[in-house]
Amino acid sequence: MEWGELLDNATALDYQLMDELGRGGMAVVYEARRQGSDTPLALKLLHREVGLDEDAIKRMKREIKILRELQHPTIVPLYDFGDVNGQYYLVMEKVVGQSLKKVLADGRLSQEQALRFVHMLLQGVTYAHGKDIVHRDLKPDNVMIRPDGRLQILDFGISRSTTANTFETMD
Repeated sequence: MEWGELLDNATALDYQLMDELGRGGMAVVYEARRQGSDTPLALKLLHREVGLDEDAIKRMKREIKILRELQHPTIVPLYDFGDVNGQYYLVMEKVVGQSLKKVLADGRLSQEQALRFVHMLLQGVTYAHGKDIVHRDLKPDNVMIRPDGRLQILDFGISRSTTANTFETMD
């Protein structure tokens, strides 16, 4: 999709797209700002070609449903979602900080730091499991460490409910 078309869609959504934050097989994530606000957000936009795939749309809708149910300090909150002209999106808090992968690549953690991160991670995972949600892609890339040391879990895109029949994954 062309950048201009993305800007048109974002404007229709009342968002201003900034820089690309990441790209995957299903979606592109941009830093965005809601018109009239300076709060940085992360806008995840399903690739147009993926958006034509009914299974991909089901996965995106499932991620939205799951994120709406998960409200915990260690899980990135969902603020908005929907579609414009068949372009599906979701808007989350933009987490400022570094991925756990980057933190680990920069050197060893102290025992105290490691235990604190494991404790926070377990709090989030336990909370999600209590809501019958399994992340299924928990890795250092999907864990952000904020400058104040708090940890947040990202990307519930391939998570699944343990009670509902939502076992749909992308090849």
